[in-house]
Amino acid sequence: MLAAIRHSDRKKVLAWDEAKSNRPFSCPRCADEAILKKGTIKVHHFAHKPPVTCEYGRGETERHRQCKSTIYEGLREHRRFREVEIEKGLGTVRPDVSACMNGIPIAIEVQISMLTMEQIIYRTSEYSMKGIYLLWLALYHRALETDCYSPRLWERWVHAAYFGRVYYWIGGLEAVPYHFGECIQYVGARSSDTADGDEELVSTSARLALWGPQAGGYKKRYKRFKTLKNGRIVSLANSFVPRHRSEPWRSKTLIVPESRLLMDTQRIWWQKDRNT
Repeated sequence: MLAAIRHSDRKKVLAWDEAKSNRPFSCPRCADEAILKKGTIKVHHFAHKPPVTCEYGRGETERHRQCKSTIYEGLREHRRFREVEIEKGLGTVRPDVSACMNGIPIAIEVQISMLTMEQIIYRTSEYSMKGIYLLWLALYHRALETDCYSPRLWERWVHAAYFGRVYYWIGGLEAVPYHFGECIQYVGARSSDTADGDEELVSTSARLALWGPQAGGYKKRYKRFKTLKNGRIVSLANSFVPRHRSEPWRSKTLIVPESRLLMDTQRIWWQKDRNT
């Protein structure tokens, strides 16, 4: 966590603004002691003093903290935003970054893998009831550069909630949206099973290079894997507008409640396939 309560005056303070001599500090949620962590490489932050029973700040990585602090500092410098805060307590929710965008309340939540689907749905509903427009933001990772990508459950949920796009932070105030399209690969007649028992994915070009045009095989549509189709890079400061999903949505495995969302305005860049 990047913010804590300073005992001397009961004010919320940010880690990079404080000195260790100002301790003690406490967690804004559970009120247990928080330790200020400052160094020359990692983002300054607070951590619970063991043993840890509070979920606030749990599972945060260095890159997660860097993302929050970078977005916070960037929005503070932008004239479109006012009342920019980090980890502001809003009763039932505490967004990573919150602000008023042209007078409209917004929240940015940087996804942590430890969050359950129930927690994600609950927070989304709570923001909507409070009239706050929400952006679930993921961290970019190298697996997105593969031909066949296996989205995690929460990525599939975000994809459904945001009408076929997931936003990945790449640095500064920039993110890149991805659409999960159908993954259709050529399964060669001589293909072997992978270590986990799944069939090996073999592209048509690879099949021709390895076995020639007479090798046989067939095309297969995979449910687990998706083909990624990225849109243009978007700015968290300029590219997003509020959008109200007034009706809940449900599939066999996913539930999206009524939501107030922050979405970019670029037109659909993927093909007619709009499966989630």
